[in-house]
Amino acid sequence: MKKYSFCGSVATLGFLATTVAGGATEIDLSSLTTADLNTYTNGSYYPLGGTQITVGGVGFETSTYAGGPDSGVIQLNGDPADWPPAFPASVSVPVNQAGVKTVYTLINSSFGLEGTDVGSVELVGSSGTYTYTLTEGVNVRDHYNGTFVNTATDLAGSIYFGDGSVRLDMQAFAVPSGIGTLQSVTFAAGTNYYGYGEPFLAGLTTSFSAAVPEPSTWALMLLGFAGLGYAGYRRREKSLSPVAAG
Repeated sequence: MKKYSFCGSVATLGFLATTVAGGATEIDLSSLTTADLNTYTNGSYYPLGGTQITVGGVGFETSTYAGGPDSGVIQLNGDPADWPPAFPASVSVPVNQAGVKTVYTLINSSFGLEGTDVGSVELVGSSGTYTYTLTEGVNVRDHYNGTFVNTATDLAGSIYFGDGSVRLDMQAFAVPSGIGTLQSVTFAAGTNYYGYGEPFLAGLTTSFSAAVPEPSTWALMLLGFAGLGYAGYRRREKSLSPVAAG
């Protein structure tokens, strides 16, 4: 099986989205959750498990924790012995769907240090595996608007709760056409120490349509096309200019 690794953010590759067209499947993570999101800082603002939320036009259903009503997340830690309780270093989420073009996730972190690679999202297919890196301040940030990383440059969408001090951020990962059937999504932590950023997964939705660029992305693309057109016009104008008599 071939493995292709892409370091950096999804936005760098042009795969951010704000809307979803066509079929989508919301994956229930309840049987895999490892922590209770409602116990995190200002966690009482988060909705309970089984709540339907929409981020940038993409639907997610929050998962439950330990069979109760609270909202569960897959909390990871690169060094399980470093931060009690011992969270896993990686979790594989079964998908087994053919024709998936975009995987949408709700990923944030506890704590965080700007620029730290805190983990990855690995798309495991029948014909290949693609890995995307999660970097603090780029496509993942602390869930709480406090003293840790509060900004991220390449998010596909965000939803805020309560007084706006907590949020869930969306990422959009394109599924390459050569990957075959998407068998699973592996969510893995980086080898970080406590405080550098421990990522958690709060939602996962697969879509059979490609991600739609954000309005700002369309604007940049149009500016780029306009620039190319102008450059071509200038070249043509120069080639048609009369040659001065010598």
